[in-house]
Amino acid sequence: MANRPSATSLDSLRVRDWTPRAQRVNEKDRDLRTRFAVHDRDDESRRDWDIAAEEFKAELEAFYTPISAALSLVRGGDRRAVDHLLDFLEADPCR
Repeated sequence: MANRPSATSLDSLRVRDWTPRAQRVNEKDRDLRTRFAVHDRDDESRRDWDIAAEEFKAELEAFYTPISAALSLVRGGDRRAVDHLLDFLEADPCR
């Protein structure tokens, strides 16, 4: 059997307020777009854009990790993980 998170391990990932995470993702996205607009200006601008891209990627991965874990559990038949998915959907963090 593949290494899947348990429902109890999801408790530590459960996010009661998705808004701060969504705000961080949106901030990193704005920064990335701003830096892209000038990324070909010089070497420093290119490095800044590269760093912004890595930061955005890391923030996005952190944002979706709990959701991926919950989906994995639901696919494995663990209905308790549905609560984690409902928390995410009810918060509507991507609006």
